[in-house]
Amino acid sequence: MLTSLRGCRQLLRIRAYDEQHGTDNLAFLRAYLRYERRTTVVAEKLHMHRNTLLHRIKRIEELLGSTFDDWTLRRMLLLSFDYLYLDDDRDI
Repeated sequence: MLTSLRGCRQLLRIRAYDEQHGTDNLAFLRAYLRYERRTTVVAEKLHMHRNTLLHRIKRIEELLGSTFDDWTLRRMLLLSFDYLYLDDDRDI
């Protein structure tokens, strides 16, 4: 439970950043994690250049203060996405 709360706070921080800067990092991050960090697949699904995708990943990592190499962080964020979007079954 604590882990999901911490993850929810991280996601809310990203959402606040998105609202302030007109970005869509939250949706981007959800796709990135759901597609298991497969950059080529994510870039194709989101219709973006792979280099742009890598830049966005770096920016979100800086915002979170951690890297997505951290399996615990990825798991926590995925669980938090599931918790926050229980009724949202849209395909990304």
